[in-house]
Amino acid sequence: MNIRKALASDAQAIFDLRNRSIRRLCKGFYQDDLLFRWTEGVVPSSEFVEFVSQLMYVAESSGRVIGCGAVSLLDGKVDAVFVDPDHAGNGIGRKVMQLLEEIAVEGGSTETLHLEATLNATPFYAKLGFSVDSASLYISPRGFSLECIKMSKNLHNR
Repeated sequence: MNIRKALASDAQAIFDLRNRSIRRLCKGFYQDDLLFRWTEGVVPSSEFVEFVSQLMYVAESSGRVIGCGAVSLLDGKVDAVFVDPDHAGNGIGRKVMQLLEEIAVEGGSTETLHLEATLNATPFYAKLGFSVDSASLYISPRGFSLECIKMSKNLHNR
């Protein structure tokens, strides 16, 4: 497995990975109809492709995207961390997160990483040193909301 900067051409593979991950790994934490609404449709607009090419990194194995994540150096926001469900629990998410932390530390523009974790992912982030800040609600532009947990990690306490 290797991790590299995502390319615009990775957008479809990332979108498909995101959907597989949400449908399988979030099952039981959210209602099935919400999971369907969250993952329906095709690759979003050019804004998604731009997000992928600017902020995302992908983990790949045998030329297949099996993990991804993004970090903004402007505000320290970690976003869109997903792992292929067939590879969950094998350390891919941890390795992606380690790289995102290194990028944030090297970038030097933020002292704290923050994210909004799905209910199923909260224990994963806690194992990586993130603290729970508060319960929150993700409001989707598709007209629904999901419970999530705001979490943060001070990069100087690594």
